[in-house]
Amino acid sequence: MANFGTVFASPGFIRVGKGISRSLGELLKPRNVCKVMFVTDPGIAALKLDEPVRKSLEEAGIAVAVYNQVGADPTLDQAKEVIALLTADKPDLVIGFGGGSSIDVAKIAAVMTGNPGGDLRKLVGVNLVPNPGLPTLFIPTTAGTGSEATNISILNDVERQVKLGIVSEFMYAHTVLIDPELTLSLPPRMTSWTGLDALIHAIEAYVSRAATPLTDCLAVRAIELIAKYLRKAYADGANVEAREGMLTASLLAGMAFTNTQCGGAHACAMAAGARYHLAHGLATTLMLPATMEYNLIAAPEKYRHIAEIFGYHTAGLSLYDGAALSVRAVTDLAKSMDFVFGLENYGGAEAHVKEMAPLTLLNARLWNSNPRAVDQAQVEKILLRSFGDWPK
Repeated sequence: MANFGTVFASPGFIRVGKGISRSLGELLKPRNVCKVMFVTDPGIAALKLDEPVRKSLEEAGIAVAVYNQVGADPTLDQAKEVIALLTADKPDLVIGFGGGSSIDVAKIAAVMTGNPGGDLRKLVGVNLVPNPGLPTLFIPTTAGTGSEATNISILNDVERQVKLGIVSEFMYAHTVLIDPELTLSLPPRMTSWTGLDALIHAIEAYVSRAATPLTDCLAVRAIELIAKYLRKAYADGANVEAREGMLTASLLAGMAFTNTQCGGAHACAMAAGARYHLAHGLATTLMLPATMEYNLIAAPEKYRHIAEIFGYHTAGLSLYDGAALSVRAVTDLAKSMDFVFGLENYGGAEAHVKEMAPLTLLNARLWNSNPRAVDQAQVEKILLRSFGDWPK
């Protein structure tokens, strides 16, 4: 059997700098881009956060069409709506501007222009998209999802009450712009939720069965940056250094987990998030402690290292006691930003656990990456442990 070695993939070009998004028109001139479709959300439109970027494009003579109705929890039907617009408008480039939802919709809509008539449900999984589509450029306005660095689009299947993940090598961005100015107005709660989501991406990439030395260095650096900057960004949204640190952490975590996939916290969050209509960062954070607790025995050295990054002293403790401090580290971080644990506080009911567990197990790509295997009974225990406060 042929051995193709370890593969590492990432976006084509990444540009980082304060205010860089206001120079987008100049950056695109050499690429002979004449027409773009701008995909964003109503919140961005209301804040007019995109206006300087669109002005830059228009001043460069680039025609701009705008779709600004992406929901916080984008659905299959919404993705189809944007696909239809792109098919009719035929832009040269698709720009995803905003949080993970806008970027995910831009991503899937762009690639589907090269796969007309494709059934999105049949593309759920890894590399089932046959052909490339339009090129993309992503500009994140939150520091959390890392979607700008990944080849993954998450959509809500409302009919089946589950979130679906489509993964394709054709969905990597041609270019990513990282501009900390765009995150200065992010409210504290969203700073917390998105930052915790970035941390979960980094942790799950680090302990993944598919982890490599390449992904480990990215994941560890992301954890270090989040440990240093998340509380600062939460406390003072105008702290540009903290905002850039968090955007960098989110990007690095995205580059790590797109090559490993995430794990059990995300698998559980996709089921719970769809059932209770929870924001992604909120859902993943609710599921993280119980999932980490379950996984500790499978990767104790790495979990101990996570605790140490957060400043917890493991000297003199057994390997497993040191590893357990990583759960305390992440719950302490979340609670220092007024995060409230307990799925019941967000509409969850223990009576729903037996219904959610099989839906959680549908996310095979995530459980295959998780450091410890599960069955339905174990998933039910993880979900039940996600009720109530932490630490236990």
